[in-house]
Amino acid sequence: MTPLHWAARYNRNPAVVGTLLEYGANVYAETRHGRTPLHLAALINENPAVVDALAGVTDVNVRKHDGGTPLHDAARRIREGPMGNPNPAIVDVLIRRGADLSAKTEGGLTAAGRARDERLAELLREEEALREAVRAQFLQSLTMRCAVAVLVLGLLGYLVARFRRKRARVSGA
Repeated sequence: MTPLHWAARYNRNPAVVGTLLEYGANVYAETRHGRTPLHLAALINENPAVVDALAGVTDVNVRKHDGGTPLHDAARRIREGPMGNPNPAIVDVLIRRGADLSAKTEGGLTAAGRARDERLAELLREEEALREAVRAQFLQSLTMRCAVAVLVLGLLGYLVARFRRKRARVSGA
């Protein structure tokens, strides 16, 4: 593990992570289990500011060996206990930073499937459904805009052709 891994895992002060990043710490360095510093912060650290500091400079959907993302780790650890991360704000930070809610591990589990807390699993499913609805609405809007653009371009083509014919008649007469 690198110093950034240790800071991401145990340190509660985001300034320490920031200092390591300023000095060129590798945000994609992996432990022997394939975890990056962001994976460890999401898994164990209780301070969302530490996760946010790392998520701001790395891909929040970075995968470890089993295909899990930091969101998978955070969702799995939202429970009480010595190893658990009882802070659901970690999940919120990752979602806000663009975590892919539909990302699956090699075993086919999404973060909602990995969540040990049923309320969190339900929130993740609702967030995914909301994102899908927004995406569908955007695509529908985009389709309408494209159709309007095609009509406008067709109309412009017609008007230009009509203008050219009229000009040709005037100059030919």
